[in-house]
Amino acid sequence: RDRILWMKGSTRLSTLHSFLLGAIATVIASTATFPAARCRAILQCRAGKSDMGGARAVVMELIKRGGILELYKGLGPQLVKGVLSSALLLATKEHIHTRVRRLVQLLILSVMLLTKPPARQLPWTAGAK
Repeated sequence: RDRILWMKGSTRLSTLHSFLLGAIATVIASTATFPAARCRAILQCRAGKSDMGGARAVVMELIKRGGILELYKGLGPQLVKGVLSSALLLATKEHIHTRVRRLVQLLILSVMLLTKPPARQLPWTAGAK
C-alpha cells in the first residue's frame, strides 16, 4: 500500500487500487490457508465415525490419493467468491472514506466561512460610542 502511494505521489488510495490490493491479498491468504480449511471441513464431515483420525491423517490421506494438488481441490471457486467479496468490500470502504472525508472538509470550511469572528474592540475606543 505504501509503495503504491509513494509511486502515485499521493496519500490516499484510489478505489481501483483498493480493489486490486484487496484481490491480491485475498488470493495470497486463501491459497496459504486453504489446505487447513479443507482438512477441517473433512474432519467435520467425519465427526460421527469411529476411525476419524486427526488432521495429520487427513493430510496424509489426501496426499496419497492425489498428491499435493489434492489439498487445493476446490480452491478455484473459493478464490472467486473470496476475491470478489473482499476486493469489493475494500474498494467500497475506500470510496466511502474518501467521500466522507471530503464532506467533512467542506462542512468545516463552510462553518469557518459562515461564522464571523466577534468584533474586536480596540482599547482606545472602549468608551466611545
